Amino acid sequence: MKIGKTTVGITAEERAAIADLPAAPNAYLEMPKLSVEPGTGAEGEVYYNTTDEKFYLYEDEAWVEALFCMIKVTP
Repeated sequence: MKIGKTTVGITAEERAAIADLPAAPNAYLEMPKLSVEPGTGAEGEVYYNTTDEKFYLYEDEAWVEALFCMIKVTP
């Protein structure tokens, strides 16, 4: 993922799918919000389940609960 001028945790193959967010205090990344599991996904896809209020990541052919740590980054 690219946030401003910083690239985080990607390989050369993933560069084509970079989310390019502006380096601004009001920049954000919006994820899909669904009330039920969406079925088959692609490796690395993420969604927010509005029923149980949790994030899920598609990994190894299954949706698994994702744990995120939110931190404030001061430039």
